[in-house]
Amino acid sequence: LADILPVPTPLNVNTASRDAIAAVLGIDLGSAERIVQVRQRAPFTTTAALKPHLPEDTKIDDKVVSIATSYFEVSGRLRLEERVLEERALMQRRGAGGAAEVVTLYRERRTLHTETP
Repeated sequence: LADILPVPTPLNVNTASRDAIAAVLGIDLGSAERIVQVRQRAPFTTTAALKPHLPEDTKIDDKVVSIATSYFEVSGRLRLEERVLEERALMQRRGAGGAAEVVTLYRERRTLHTETP
């Protein structure tokens, strides 16, 4: 399942999968796995902090790689007796700090029925 974002967006190396990091930076999976392990101890605070963990010739382009994101997926499940309601939403944070606003870009709801015993 994938969401298409409305604008080109850099990959957040603090949350991206190993495979996505390898593909976007053009590095091997082992190097991408090291980035994932490093960020589990402490998230990267700048893209420059990535450099010591990358193969020597790897270029970091801030238009392609970031340490934050403005887009988030939120999902939840509610069960009431034999019914289950699932909801998934794509959210965007606009602005920064106290002036930031969160906007819902997409929402999907599904009702599931479970069998009664």
